[in-house]
Amino acid sequence: MHVKPAEGRAVRIPERANALMAAEGCEVPRNVYWTRRLAEGDVLEVKTATPKGKPAK
Repeated sequence: MHVKPAEGRAVRIPERANALMAAEGCEVPRNVYWTRRLAEGDVLEVKTATPKGKPAK
């Protein structure tokens, strides 16, 4: 899933040696850690457009 930090939040990415997430966000696995970050409001899920004819992942 693609997520970006919520306004005013600094979010670390455990999969990348705890580097800070850039404002435009990045692709992350849908796991307990990122589901919790979504629930807490630390990150926002960004819907990415898929090309026509290709199913969404």
